[in-house]
Amino acid sequence: MPQSPRRRRRRWLLILAGATILGLGGAWFAWSFATDPVRQGWAAYARGDWEVAAERAQLRLKEAYDDASALRLLAGSLVRMGQDAWALNLYDQLGAAMTADDLCLQGIALSRSGNPRGLEVLERARMAAPNHPETLFELTCAYTERDRLADAAKTGNLLAKCSGWEGRAEALLGAIEMVRNDPAGALGHWKRVFERQKAKIESGPTPQIPPKELARAFLQVHKPADARLVLERFLSSKPDREASWLLSRAYLQEGEKDNALLRLKESGSFRDEHPLAPEPSPFVGSSRCAECHSAIYRSQQSSRHANTFFRVSELGDLALPPESFPDPGEAKVTHTIRRVGSQQLEQETRVESEVYSAVVQYAFGSGDRGLTLVGRGKQGDAFELRLSHYRVGTGALWDVTTGQDSHPSESAKYLGKSLTEDVVRRCLACHVTSARAILAGTGPGASDHGIGCEKCHGPGENHVLAVNARFPDLAIIDPRMASGRGVVTFCGECHSRDDASPNDPLAARFQAKTLPYSRCFIQSQDKLDCITCHDPHRNAATSMSYYEAKCLSCHTGPARARDPKSESKTTSLPAASQPVGCPVNPSSGCIACHMPPVNKVVPHSSFTDHFIRVHRD
Repeated sequence: MPQSPRRRRRRWLLILAGATILGLGGAWFAWSFATDPVRQGWAAYARGDWEVAAERAQLRLKEAYDDASALRLLAGSLVRMGQDAWALNLYDQLGAAMTADDLCLQGIALSRSGNPRGLEVLERARMAAPNHPETLFELTCAYTERDRLADAAKTGNLLAKCSGWEGRAEALLGAIEMVRNDPAGALGHWKRVFERQKAKIESGPTPQIPPKELARAFLQVHKPADARLVLERFLSSKPDREASWLLSRAYLQEGEKDNALLRLKESGSFRDEHPLAPEPSPFVGSSRCAECHSAIYRSQQSSRHANTFFRVSELGDLALPPESFPDPGEAKVTHTIRRVGSQQLEQETRVESEVYSAVVQYAFGSGDRGLTLVGRGKQGDAFELRLSHYRVGTGALWDVTTGQDSHPSESAKYLGKSLTEDVVRRCLACHVTSARAILAGTGPGASDHGIGCEKCHGPGENHVLAVNARFPDLAIIDPRMASGRGVVTFCGECHSRDDASPNDPLAARFQAKTLPYSRCFIQSQDKLDCITCHDPHRNAATSMSYYEAKCLSCHTGPARARDPKSESKTTSLPAASQPVGCPVNPSSGCIACHMPPVNKVVPHSSFTDHFIRVHRD
């Protein structure tokens, strides 16, 4: 039905009025944008022009020094330009007015400045916006740097669900798997990165996968052809000694000795400068080492090093405490550790009317001093269980595990101390050859009992190939080729702890932490180290005369008159370029006086103090 003239006029009037309003609104917006420096600044910020954004923000702040939007704009631009100190002052002014974006950038600036609060602020940013991609990216990097790999994997997987960030997430997840010693897992993530790049579906910055790390992963899973292609492409742009060294390993795995020799020559002194770098190679298992090194293998397998980890099936001879054993710290609490069949141990803890239980998975410790059980509760949580088995003379007893409270604040803690997945992984890393192999239950490393040959000498397949090919580089870690400090650092990966003060009695348990403070070590010109006195393939000697002979092999000079003023609590000898004889007893008693035993660091045990010095008491 046709509209009446009146209706048509009304319709056109409405259209004209709307157009007029839109035109006026557009003109007002254009005028407002042209005269508002903050709007201009945010537009520049959105296109990545940080300098213009900062300039516009400062123009506004000259008129209104407390304009929150201008402060946020300037602070964010400064962080993007790396001017963190100024940015952090601005964020302090903003206080509670900060958004998730602001918190993320503040966390980045704090982290780059070395402030430990950076991680805390990034976690606050995530609480404010759980799916904020840049926050997830920065958290994944921060967790990885702090060896919190379980948390890093969680945030990395969340990042992989954020549009435009998938490739960067996969690149990070691959790096995490390399730290976990899972090269196959790393390659799976990195393959997806390359597939996205090939299909041109990746937005944002191109994810960077270091070529040498990629090649290393290929070599660790015995894919030398893939490693060679990566390395040859990398070396075509510039020489690199490490890349040439890796390429020599690729040719070694391919059986091309001549090419391997050529690339080894191009690598120059790389191996000499990095004698403790692990071989990019698959594991072969300690039993393979026994084929050529039978005497050393037998010696090592009977040492404490090889008996630092027990699966629950290997605890059949462990004498259990009586049922309803009273807790050593609280008599009203009782524990029962019982066998269930031939392959299972359970701990049940009663705290008044509450009952807690866990199934034992394995035990840490060589058994000659102590054995600590680790298990899972009903919810699957890991626990370091409350009771440990200690050797005392020729007998044994059960007592509170080292480091646990005598009187826990919560009743559930009488079952034991809760462990994160990362703590379990770190414990395994020092008690077995390959934590990954034990957790996955696969691979040659899974068959090792405790610490095997490849824990210290690195994965062995390249070594086997080198020996068979009569290659001049034996492709194995030989700690004897490292400096004294290098060896101590190497051993300290397990025999040290960062938070142990050298004067704290607890530090006696972490010998690689305390030895470097000793004047003997400092003045040895980088020659004194752990293997000066200890054969890592055998248990430590117990004869004092053995160690005194080691001391006297250096301290053979004439004794100097004792000068108390030249001695201190942290030195054992007066300042001198050469070791001298002891002014008190130049021929014996070195260990008892300068490296005395420290008791009660671990219940029912003592440790030798490796901070060699004069003890006033």
